[in-house]
Amino acid sequence: MSDQGPLNERPAARPATPPLTKRGIGCLGIVWLTLGVVVLAIILIIIVNVIASANNPAKVPLNPEVMMADCVSQVAEWAGVSPGQVTATDVSAENSSGGAWDFRGTYPDGEWACGGTAGDLHPAQTMVYPGGADSTDVNDIPEQIYP
Repeated sequence: MSDQGPLNERPAARPATPPLTKRGIGCLGIVWLTLGVVVLAIILIIIVNVIASANNPAKVPLNPEVMMADCVSQVAEWAGVSPGQVTATDVSAENSSGGAWDFRGTYPDGEWACGGTAGDLHPAQTMVYPGGADSTDVNDIPEQIYP
């Protein structure tokens, strides 16, 4: 018998795969490290944004009626009357800058005025004029009641 028969043939040698070198392992480690740092940075950015939005809620746009209602309640409390007895008029149009809200009105014993920066919740100042703004009575002394 001959050694050259089909049963005795050796299969062709497969090319050997080169083993991972230290350089290949190092590059793979750098890729994973970079990916990890990027993911960590994204997570930190999300956390910072969530905390910042919780500490700074979105501003609710205010209209002049909110401040005017505060002025009316201040005058009513000071005068000892119900808010329904205090009249109010928005005179902001008299302010040419548009950066302030101004109000005037009356209460049973006199007049009042208040105003502040447009968009603020509370007025910067509230004044009452017992007897009215034009009163000449020496006992009718204007008074700042707020702040």
